[in-house]
Amino acid sequence: MKKKILWTVAASCVVAIGATLHVAAAPALETVKIGICTPALTMGVAPFAVAEKMGYLAAEGYKVDLVVAGTATDCAKYVATRQFPYAQFSIEPIVTMRQQGVKMTTFYTHNQGNVYGIAVPEDSPIKSISDLKGKKVGVTSLSSVGVFVARALLQQAGLQSTDFTPVVVGQGAQTAELLRSKQVDALSAYDTQFALVRNAGVPMRELPVPDEFSGMPTTGFVALESVLQANPKTAEAIGRAWAMGTVFAMANPAAAVRMTWEQYPQTKPSGKSDEQALSDDLSVLKARLENLKLEKSHVTRWGENNPASYKRYLDFITKWNIVKPGVDASEVFTNAYVAGFNTFDVAKVEAQAKAYH
Repeated sequence: MKKKILWTVAASCVVAIGATLHVAAAPALETVKIGICTPALTMGVAPFAVAEKMGYLAAEGYKVDLVVAGTATDCAKYVATRQFPYAQFSIEPIVTMRQQGVKMTTFYTHNQGNVYGIAVPEDSPIKSISDLKGKKVGVTSLSSVGVFVARALLQQAGLQSTDFTPVVVGQGAQTAELLRSKQVDALSAYDTQFALVRNAGVPMRELPVPDEFSGMPTTGFVALESVLQANPKTAEAIGRAWAMGTVFAMANPAAAVRMTWEQYPQTKPSGKSDEQALSDDLSVLKARLENLKLEKSHVTRWGENNPASYKRYLDFITKWNIVKPGVDASEVFTNAYVAGFNTFDVAKVEAQAKAYH
């Protein structure tokens, strides 16, 4: 009897150990490093936070390591030198890199609308782009796209590209204070930055820009062509998870904000009640979601790159000497992976979002 009991205990231990080994043998998630080309993480990364929280990325076998990499110009250099394989940025540095022989391209457009523009405090006497002559314009960095956009818009308004002084202003509260104290007259930045300044107590008014400028795509996921060719399934998985996170965020933005706080705690505003923090970050997220809408660039699939929209934007930045001519619009994007981005049930993700509390 004792031998039988001992054998039973021993057998149970073997089963338990086997079960433990079975759990431990589950495949580890592959970490993918992605450059985020902003001064700091904001609600702009909410689709990734949702994809992490809801398991969309894990289902693909991945997790992401988001690296704050400054400006689009910085990101392009990091992608070119393979310091990370993927990044989110606009097409201007892609054109410059291709002219230097570095073949990188946008494989997923997420900002189908142009996120960039120039804004002034609501009570500013500045009413139009032409009023910026001789003014100080805040930018996140002297190499940021905000500088390029300001130069182009001033030239389009009949001024010289040098008729303003760019001033580095950081973001959020720091930017707001410089505007409030009139150390800068305007801000050349993008949708989420304008929302952050408003949240910091400075109501902003965006200056009118030509209609065609508003409908131009700006940023997307970028990689070297060689990286995409070697890892097509990874590119598709990243895009699909981001698309699912976007669909979820559009259906339940409040949940997306809370998930972003959970996944990236540094994004939660400090010194505010949860109610106020949620209200503020909802305004930031909604500003970005507006430009993620497919109809902004007249496409029907997530991540799709509209050739006509890209050509208009490339023609615009070439005409106003933001980039040199010589690169065709077809070189700065590819739709080779778009079908893979869209192999998920949109209605199912929307239902998950609406049911999430």
